[in-house]
Amino acid sequence: MKLTLIRKDKQNIVHLTTRTMESFIERIQTDTKPRDITRLREHLSRGNELRYYAPLEQLTQVYPSAELTKEKNGALRIVALNGVVALHVDGLLQTNEREAVKEAAQSLPMTLAAFAGGDGQSVEVLVKVCDMNGTLPQSEEDADAFCRAAYSRALAVYSGVLSKDIDNQAGAPMSHFLMPLDPAPYYNPDAVPLRIPLSSPSLSPANPLPTIDTTADSPIASATRQLIDFLDAHYAFRLNTIMGYTEYRSRSASVESWKPCDENAINGLTIETRLAGLNTRDKDVRRYVHSDRIPPYNPLAEYLGGLYGKWDGQDHIGPLAKTVPCDMPQFPRWFRMWFIYMVAQGMGQIRTYGNSTVLLLVSPQGDNKSTFCRRLVPDHLQWAYCDNLLLSEKKQVLQAMHQFLLINLDEFNQISPGIQEGFLKNLVQLPSVKIKRPYGRHVEVFPRRASFIGTANELNLLSDPTGSRRFIILPLKGSIDVSYRINYDQLYAQAVTAVLNHERYWFDETDVHEIIAYNRQFTLTPPAIEYFNEYFEPALDESEGQWMTTTAIYEYLRHRVGSTLPANGINRFGRFLAHNPLLRHRHSNNGNEHLVKEK
Repeated sequence: MKLTLIRKDKQNIVHLTTRTMESFIERIQTDTKPRDITRLREHLSRGNELRYYAPLEQLTQVYPSAELTKEKNGALRIVALNGVVALHVDGLLQTNEREAVKEAAQSLPMTLAAFAGGDGQSVEVLVKVCDMNGTLPQSEEDADAFCRAAYSRALAVYSGVLSKDIDNQAGAPMSHFLMPLDPAPYYNPDAVPLRIPLSSPSLSPANPLPTIDTTADSPIASATRQLIDFLDAHYAFRLNTIMGYTEYRSRSASVESWKPCDENAINGLTIETRLAGLNTRDKDVRRYVHSDRIPPYNPLAEYLGGLYGKWDGQDHIGPLAKTVPCDMPQFPRWFRMWFIYMVAQGMGQIRTYGNSTVLLLVSPQGDNKSTFCRRLVPDHLQWAYCDNLLLSEKKQVLQAMHQFLLINLDEFNQISPGIQEGFLKNLVQLPSVKIKRPYGRHVEVFPRRASFIGTANELNLLSDPTGSRRFIILPLKGSIDVSYRINYDQLYAQAVTAVLNHERYWFDETDVHEIIAYNRQFTLTPPAIEYFNEYFEPALDESEGQWMTTTAIYEYLRHRVGSTLPANGINRFGRFLAHNPLLRHRHSNNGNEHLVKEK
C-alpha cells in the first residue's frame, strides 16, 4: 500500500511522490524544515480564514485511497487502489477533543490510522475496507463506485462511535486532505477491513420472488423477510441524501425515472404486496423504505465525481464567459474562479468556508440574464437550480443551501438594505447549515452545496457603506448570447479537474480589495449621506471645525430637511461616518465624535 502526496511549487508545477503507510506515519510526526504546517496553524489561530493563507497552494495534499501516477500531460491516473477511505472530523479546536476522537476511533478494529489534520482543528480517520471477497476492484469505474459505497458504509459505522460529527463527502478515489501533523498518531497495521458489498439494489437485475425457508424464523421475522425480498425483487430503492427522501423505480420497466417514495407510493407498494399474498400493512412498507437498509445516493457527487479524468484539455469556461457582453476586463478571470468555486462547493470540497461571492448581472429587461443563469446548470440537474427563493423564509433558505447547486437571486434590486447588509451578508459565507428536519427532534448540521448568482435592472444595488466584497456587479452592454451550445460534461469536467488539481478558485486579499474598489460605483447612497455631503465637509483641524457626535449630526440634518430622514436611520448613518476615511474620529464621554465643519 502506497499513499500519494501531491504539491505544487511556486511555478505551479505538480510534484508527485508516494510513501508506504509506515513511512507516512513516521513523516507526519514532525514538521518540515520550513515549518509549513506550523505556520498555517499560526495563521488560523489568529482568526484568519484558510483561503487567505498565501502559500496554501504549495502545501502538500495526501491522497490515501489510491496510489497515483502523473501522465506526461499532467493528468493523474490510478495505479492501484489502497483499500482505504478517509473520514474527516472537523470543528475540534481543543487538543482534548481531538484526542477523544482518536481514542474513540481506536475502539473499532477497521481503523488503520487516526491523526490530527493539517489545520490543527480536525482529525483524519483512515478506515481499512475491502469487498465481500476480501479483494479490491481493478477497473477505474469499479474503483469509483467501490470507494463511494465504502465511504457511505464507514460513515454509518463511525457516526455512532465518534464523539463529533463527520463531514459527509463523496468518498471518491481522488479524495484528499491537507498534509497532517501529529506527534502521536494512532496506527494499527493489523486493522481488519470493513467488508463492502459490491452490488447495489439500484444496479442489480430483476429477480423473481425468491423462495424462502422460514422454518427457523418466527412468524414476524418470516413476514418481514418476505416483504423485503418482494420489494427488492420488484423495485430498486435509494436514499437521495441531498433531497432527504427515499426514491424508487420498478425493475420491470426498461426506462423509468426515479420517483419520491411519498405516501401515495407507500400505499401503492402496500397494495402490491397484499395482492402478492403477503399480510402487509402500510407501516411495514414505510418502516423498510425509510430504514438504513436503503443505500445512500448523492446525485451531485455521482455526476461530478464521474467527470474526473474525462476533460478533453480544451477551455470551455472561457468561451462561456465570452457570451456575456461587458466592458469589465476582469470578468473572464473572475467568472472562471466563481464557476470553479461553485463546482467545488457542489463536490463538498469546501469544509471551513463557503462560496461567498455573488455574481450580479445588471441590464434592462430582455437581455437573457435569467436564461443565462439557468443554463449554467445541465438539464438533468435542473432540480438543483432555484430562482424563486424567499429570503424572508429563513428555514427554507437554509434548506435550499443544502439541496441546490445554484441559487439565482432574481430581481436583486428588490432586496431591502436591511436584509442585504444583515441576513444575506452572513448567509453567503456559511460553510454549512443547521436545520431541523420535518418532524425532527433536534437541529442537525448539513453541508452547504449552493452558490449564488443574481440579476437586477438597476446599477445602484449595494447598500452597505462599509464595502461590498461579496458581490461582483456586471453591467451588460447588450443581450447575452444564449444560442451558444454548452458542452456540459466538458464544462464541468474542466472545473472538476481544476478543483482536484488545486487551482486557486477563491478570491484572495488582492482580489477582495480590487472587488471593493470596483463596487464603489454601484453603491446606493442613502438620503442621510447625501444630506451630510450637502451640509458638512471634513475639517482638517479643530480651528476650522468642531467635534460632533453621530446623533448631533443626524439631528442637525433632520432639523434642516425634515421628515425625509427617518428617526430610525441613525445606525446606518453612524456606520457610514465611522468608515469615512476623510473624517477624523475620536471617542469621548459623549460617544463617538467626528471633526466636521458646516458648508
